[in-house]
Amino acid sequence: MIETRSSVIRPRGEYAAPVPAAAGAARLIFERGTANDVIVVDPDLGGELFVARFDGAVPRVEVDGGTVRIRHARVRRNRGRIVLNGRVPWALELHGGAARLRADLAAAALTEITVGGGASHVDLDLPAPSGRVPIRFGGGVSHVTLMRPKDVPVVLATGGGAARVALDGQRFGAVGGPLQIHSGNPDADALYDIQVGGGAHALTISTR
Repeated sequence: MIETRSSVIRPRGEYAAPVPAAAGAARLIFERGTANDVIVVDPDLGGELFVARFDGAVPRVEVDGGTVRIRHARVRRNRGRIVLNGRVPWALELHGGAARLRADLAAAALTEITVGGGASHVDLDLPAPSGRVPIRFGGGVSHVTLMRPKDVPVVLATGGGAARVALDGQRFGAVGGPLQIHSGNPDADALYDIQVGGGAHALTISTR
């Protein structure tokens, strides 16, 4: 079901809402985390803030101004595709972690990404940052890939051990404790500040 003051009527499993009149920045929140979802950005989405379609079990979707909340069922095997309006800056907030997520955000104006738990088999295609953009993982990560434009600096810190971590030309087979590395100027005005609360396995950060 969708709850919003001004929703667009769609077939079952498909949701949309208009860009609010006073839209500054928008926020996409997965209240129970996400699995099997695809997030893309469309600069030509017109007056719609987002369009989403889910196969199988229908999630609960709430829209309040520029905040979109998606609550999936706890047991879930279906897939979802969420299209975000590329003319609006977005923050992504994923409570409970992420699994098998692909997010093509190259056309977005991204302000932050927060993953409350761990992440597994996640691919993030990032845009050029307009400032210091934080990306936070509350737990450990496994098989996570982050792509960004060439020459964008990155600062990476992990809270636990690391194995098979690659940041551009730097590669680490196994590190017993926390890891702190960077690529490019760590004091640059525009960069990605990536923090992993736990350990990291098969984490790749590179340029496209």
